[in-house]
Amino acid sequence: MTSRNTYVDIARAVGTVGLGLTAGAMAGQSLFAYPMLRSLASNERLHAWNVLFEVSAGVFQLVITPTALLFASAAVLAQPGSGTVSGNRRTILGAVAASVAFVPAWTRLYMWSNIQWTRKALYAPGRQTDAAIARWERQHRVRATVVVLGFVAAVVELFSSAPSISAHTFNIRFNTSLS
Repeated sequence: MTSRNTYVDIARAVGTVGLGLTAGAMAGQSLFAYPMLRSLASNERLHAWNVLFEVSAGVFQLVITPTALLFASAAVLAQPGSGTVSGNRRTILGAVAASVAFVPAWTRLYMWSNIQWTRKALYAPGRQTDAAIARWERQHRVRATVVVLGFVAAVVELFSSAPSISAHTFNIRFNTSLS
């Protein structure tokens, strides 16, 4: 039982870090990187969009699957606690896993054709790409919002049992004497 709880605690903590990095990167793209592209000339904007897309797609592919698996396995193995949040631990962890799994599903189902068209425009000068990049931005904001909400839920769930995580998982002993 102890090793099961330890695994769940580690999966929740590591998953939350991975999801936080992903949420921060996705929100940063939506809030800062892509709006800055609007100041570039159209052909420069397309190439800059492609570089940002390629770099972030590579990173997200490495992080999304392990993070989703960590939360999904934690949801299956978690024991409900006592309290509003910890009593619903499995549901919350399952919802967080679903929010992470949403990213590749949304990308493939709703964004893929636009991504492919925009990337092909790199090799076909003169195509109007501003509308495609704007559409991608709107679609990206949907998945960024879902991931940020998943991260918030993961943090709330993680900190609902913070004392057990720090003492139990990492075997830290606290000295409470003042002498």
